[in-house]
Amino acid sequence: MWTPIKSKIIQMAGPHGAYALSRWLTRASPKIVMYHRFSEHQRKGFVHREAFDRQVKYLKRNFNILRCDEVLEGMATRQFSVANAVVITVDDGYSDFYEIAYPVLKKYGVSATLFVATRFIDGDFWLWPDRLKYVLENSEVIESLDVPGFDIDYPIYLTDQVRSQIWEKVVSYLLSIGEEEKNLWIKSFIDKQKVTVPECPPKLYKAISWAQANELALNNIEIGA
Repeated sequence: MWTPIKSKIIQMAGPHGAYALSRWLTRASPKIVMYHRFSEHQRKGFVHREAFDRQVKYLKRNFNILRCDEVLEGMATRQFSVANAVVITVDDGYSDFYEIAYPVLKKYGVSATLFVATRFIDGDFWLWPDRLKYVLENSEVIESLDVPGFDIDYPIYLTDQVRSQIWEKVVSYLLSIGEEEKNLWIKSFIDKQKVTVPECPPKLYKAISWAQANELALNNIEIGA
């Protein structure tokens, strides 16, 4: 069994050859490398183009990169025998995948699996964590925040660091409640902050288009729901 203790040892000893050892010890187990957002340059919460290029280059050199369907088919028939298999997955389907990650994947001739939210791709729908982030980015102060257990003096004057901390706290809370209650909370928060949220997400938060999704599907990118 692969334990956290073994993993920690590998991390500490990695520069001395333990990464190669870990690949050998786990060569029969397919691995998932999951991404979310990409940027042209360094940005918190994003993988920038240069870093992604280095990572894909490393994966191609050291692993066999497959798609999800290839791994699942082999596992379902108990005939999966590809050593050092890795699947690159990306969540949600933001446009930065098409603009930044996709050209890197094409450069190295490797596949990936992109999981998309179909209504998001229609173009006029926000993912709710992004709506919260947009409101926080366009607010200077918060007079009150209805989050259980979040004891803090008000008003809260927002800096980039404080915005990030509040966003993480609020998202964690909203994930713990029901869909209807979550939507009501978000609406109330937006009304309190008096921020006008555009009907369609701006570039930072927009999804790929259906035409782009079709192009990806024709070029070795598996589209998942």
